[in-house]
Amino acid sequence: VPSSLGLVLNAYPEEKRAHAVALISAVGALAAGLGPSLGGLLVSLDSWRLVFLVNLPIGVIAYILARRQLVESREPGLRRVPDIPGALLFAIAVAALVLAVVQGEEWGWTSVAVVGCFVVALLLGFWFVRRCLRHRSPIFDLGLFRDRTFSVTNAMTVVAGAGFYGYTLVNVLFLVGVWDYSVLQAGLAITPGPFVAAAVAGPTSRMAQRFGHRPVLVAGGLIWGLAVFWFVQRVGLEPDFLGVWLPGMILLGIGAGALFPNLSGAAVASAPGESFGTASGLNSVARQVGAAFGVAAVIALIGNPDPTDPAGVEAAFDHAWTFSAVCLWLAGLGCLAVSAARDRAELARSPSLGDSVKALLADNEPPVPFRPPAPIATSLLPELEPPDHSRPETVADFLGAATMFAGLPEGTRELIAANASSSELGAGEWLFREGDEGDR
Repeated sequence: VPSSLGLVLNAYPEEKRAHAVALISAVGALAAGLGPSLGGLLVSLDSWRLVFLVNLPIGVIAYILARRQLVESREPGLRRVPDIPGALLFAIAVAALVLAVVQGEEWGWTSVAVVGCFVVALLLGFWFVRRCLRHRSPIFDLGLFRDRTFSVTNAMTVVAGAGFYGYTLVNVLFLVGVWDYSVLQAGLAITPGPFVAAAVAGPTSRMAQRFGHRPVLVAGGLIWGLAVFWFVQRVGLEPDFLGVWLPGMILLGIGAGALFPNLSGAAVASAPGESFGTASGLNSVARQVGAAFGVAAVIALIGNPDPTDPAGVEAAFDHAWTFSAVCLWLAGLGCLAVSAARDRAELARSPSLGDSVKALLADNEPPVPFRPPAPIATSLLPELEPPDHSRPETVADFLGAATMFAGLPEGTRELIAANASSSELGAGEWLFREGDEGDR
């Protein structure tokens, strides 16, 4: 999923990237809408194992289509092996933390096992951060978190993920365990929410493009939290799908479609172009970490209520729904810290380098005719006089000496030089490979 999102972002201009993320998230919401129903059908036909086996042909089809249709996109420079030990550290740290939350009620929150899990999670997490700061190819590029929008949206993705996956599990457990729905019926009862979310994602992403992400994210989180609180206030022990459950699922879809896709869009679009894959991967990790915490928390909150005590059963599920509602409210309010709407909206509408070059060529001096290299030339550089070492060569000087840039006005070359970035190459390193964007 992170790789696919990185490919999509590279295919869209900067001002449309957040919308592209929202669209791909809407497709994911459609899949989420079909998943419970199809999963319930497969379970009713055979067993839960069929749910996992059905992914094999889907994976084969996706592989074939990807090989034929997708354009390769790789970051320039030397490819390095990622920090595999760092990934293991992160996985063990998260697993230890989730284990402590899940088993806290059974083992005792002050037991040696639970406290030990918390300590292990803390120490390994600290070690993981140190590796990310020092490793040449870290699992997480912590430099991305210097951007406030990226940091806030990923933090709120963890919180929203805890609320979303938490109430999703609670809904299934409630339908099957309290209302006595079959697995297939429970899947069908959950389906309306994701479909509504898919319908809402597109319009809200366009609103975010126009007005900025902050108001859309805040409103989405507040609506989503209120939708979950609807279940606390209205859903009882007696089944009532049309009068109570369906309206709640529609409200959930509206809130989810406004917050989740645009949260991912704001997070990934705030990253530089060469880091789209990393940024989308980090956002996916944030969502899954939130899912782990949310599922662990609701399991601990529900516990093992006595089925002969209806009031106790209802209270247990109400506590779990309340936890999810609070998470979603916090996620929405936390998005108040997202960068100002107008700042990012204006940035998205700001002219690109190409637009600036066109403006310079149109408004200043007339363009100098392009001077192509001689047919026998094998290099971009003409034969140069011995370099003058009395002063360091600037980027603009280099562009003036290169045949393919020499025909541009000096002001244009200065503009390109001002927007250029530097790359240092050592022996055995390269900027791009054959077929990459830079080779075209």
